[in-house]
Amino acid sequence: REPMVRARVDVRMVTEYAPEMQPEQLAAFGLVAVMCTGGYVFWDKVLVPQKRLELSKSKRQGEVKAFLDELEAVEEAERAG
Repeated sequence: REPMVRARVDVRMVTEYAPEMQPEQLAAFGLVAVMCTGGYVFWDKVLVPQKRLELSKSKRQGEVKAFLDELEAVEEAERAG
């Protein structure tokens, strides 16, 4: 004969787990989302146009123009070769 074993039910195992978000966590998540969005908008609307303008000026009369002219001269020399 097998001895009778009492089944012990742990209350923690019976309760159902449901994920929840605390208000502080929600506020922090919202703050992070706003900061990321603000950083992207600043990058897209301010920094990118500014750097494009700098690059176009440099292509017309700056270091980039000198570099492109040098590449063109090397290509012409290789073709003549």
